[in-house]
This record gives sequence, C-alpha cells and structure tokens, in this order.
Amino acid sequence: MSRTHIKTQTISDDAGSWELEVPNALEPGVHTVHVFVEGESEPRSTLIEITEDPVVEQRVVAQTEREEVAVPAVVAPVPLTPREILMTPVVALAFGCSLLLLIITLISALRIRTEQERLPSGKVKKKRRGTIRTIIFLVLFLLSFGWGIQSYNATKETTTRTPSATVTTPTPVAAERRVEMVTAIDGRVVDAQTSVPIAGVSLSLSGSDQVRTTADGTYAFESITGAPEGIIITHPDIKRPLQKSIEQVRNMQILFDVALINELVDVIDTEAQDNYISLVARMPFGAQSNYDGQTLSQTHNSIFTEFDRADQTLHILSVSRIDQWHSAIELDTTYDNVIEVVVADDGEGAAYYFRYTADRWQLLELPRKLL
Repeated sequence: MSRTHIKTQTISDDAGSWELEVPNALEPGVHTVHVFVEGESEPRSTLIEITEDPVVEQRVVAQTEREEVAVPAVVAPVPLTPREILMTPVVALAFGCSLLLLIITLISALRIRTEQERLPSGKVKKKRRGTIRTIIFLVLFLLSFGWGIQSYNATKETTTRTPSATVTTPTPVAAERRVEMVTAIDGRVVDAQTSVPIAGVSLSLSGSDQVRTTADGTYAFESITGAPEGIIITHPDIKRPLQKSIEQVRNMQILFDVALINELVDVIDTEAQDNYISLVARMPFGAQSNYDGQTLSQTHNSIFTEFDRADQTLHILSVSRIDQWHSAIELDTTYDNVIEVVVADDGEGAAYYFRYTADRWQLLELPRKLL
C-alpha cells in the first residue's frame, strides 16, 4: 500500500507558534504530521483529521440558478411610488376634485377678463375678490394635500405592497475543508457477523494507557499525545495482536471476531509458505475449480513472505461488511454479508474476503493485491 509524502516548510514566531496551510492534495481522513525542529534528531509527530463539511460557500459563482420569489412584507418605512399614490381611491378623488376646481377657477378668470369692459366696475371687483379667494383656497388645498402624502410616507410602518424580487441562488461549490488536531479517539467494537457490541476487548495506543471496551462495546482514548500508528487490539484467544489503522477519530466502529482473525492469520501463514494447494482447499468448490494450486506459486504475487510467519503484530487497514459481493472467480456468483479485511505489510496492501458458513469463516478467493 503506497503512501503519499508531502514536504513543506514554515517558520515559528518568537513564542514558538507556527501556522501551516494544509495542501489541497491531502484527502479527508486522519494524517500524521512530523515536525522536524532544528537541533533535534527525532521529529515530533502528531495526528490531524481533515474533514469536508457539506457547507455551501456564500459567494456567487459563474454557474448560478435564478428564481423569482415573493418577498414578504416587512416592518419598515417604505415610500409609495407616484403611480401607487394615484391608484389609491381617496387620493384619486381628491386629485380629481382639485383639478376640477382649478379648471373652474381658470374659466372664471377668463370670463372676468372678457367681460371687464362691459361690466360695471363694482361687479368686476367682486368677481376678482371671489377668484382670488378661490385661488388661495386651491393653493392651500394643494399644500395640505402634498404635506399629507409626505407625512403618510414618512410615518408608514408597514408597506401596502409585496414587491417581487430576483434572488440569485449560488451553486454549491467545493465543501469547506476543516483541519483539527487529534487529541481524542472514541468508538465501538462490534461483532463482524452480527454487529453485537463486544465487551472486554483490550485496546491501546502508543504512549496511552490501555482501555477495555465496556458492556456496550464502546471505548475512548483521551488526551492523546504524539502520533500513534494505530489502535493495538489484543485478546487472549487471537493468534496475533492486531494494529488497526485509525480511519476516523469519532465513533470509529471496529468489526471484530476471534474466529475471523484466527482464520485470517492461518491464511496469511499458508500464503507466506507458498502452499497454495492448502489455500485453495479452504475456498468454495466453485472457486477451487477455477484455480490451479500447482502453478499459483509462480503466478500469484503475495505481499507476505516466509519471514512474516513470526508472531508479530498484524497491520489491518480496514474491516468492512459488504452486503452483496460479486466473485471475480466464480462467474455469476454473488455472496451475501461478506467481510473484507485489508491488510498491510511493508508498504503494500491486500484485500481478503471471507463469509461465515457452516459455523466457520471461509476464504472466498485469493487476496487481491492493492496498488
């Protein structure tokens, strides 16, 4: 299993604090950071977790979707437009009366002018006084009308209209990447076949105290320092201790089964001896008919050798359940509830597939080497 190494550099301030932008090449998950300090022979290591939150950045990008929505009325002094003012029945009536009064006044003024020469001077003066009074009344009416409209707009607290607005909805862009220092790990150990919690399993981290799973299968490591390579799993009935990679730091579920682990150890030891006849004999009959145990030692490339048969810790990257698994050897054959165990050794990885049948775990095919 190949690993990606990214080297970068930063400088700390006078207080010893430093910041570093995580490269985008790092995928979400748990990563190890080695800090090399000048004058120190060994690096300082820690774990970080990179997560992607499904958060849409609040910015408008090139690809947007537009939709017309009705904006609800709000409590705010929103002035009316002239068109809306004229559409109001009371205002329209007042405006019409004022316009009629103005027309009558203008007609009266014109009649006075044309009849001025043939009317007695006393009557002309009386008509002029009436016209002046009418004009003054009209001016006052218009002033009071304008003042009323202005006051109405200034003091109005709720709009009488619901405008239609165009809202730009940003298209979701790259999820927000969040980097956190790993200081605690927790999760649960459950049975690989039934998912029933398993109590009493011993777990430990390098530099951390050993913990045991509780009655509900939970475990927790707090105040983690350094960068543990994985969770060490021990049990009195398994043939080898396990080192489970840290895939996540919160609610990490570990599938565990004593018989499954022991079958895995036996398969690896048999594979390391190039005893493929015995290895194929463990598989279903349909798979056996598609393998030639005599020639597999020349064609199959195992990640384990004879030196891996010692009682050292077995490095497990992941254990997962596959509801429906399609065999690559038995054509048109599907198995239910298959367990995939990915094991690593010397930077390489291989996936082993097992199913539980007839009260035992059965290997379904030769391990698939991972690039």
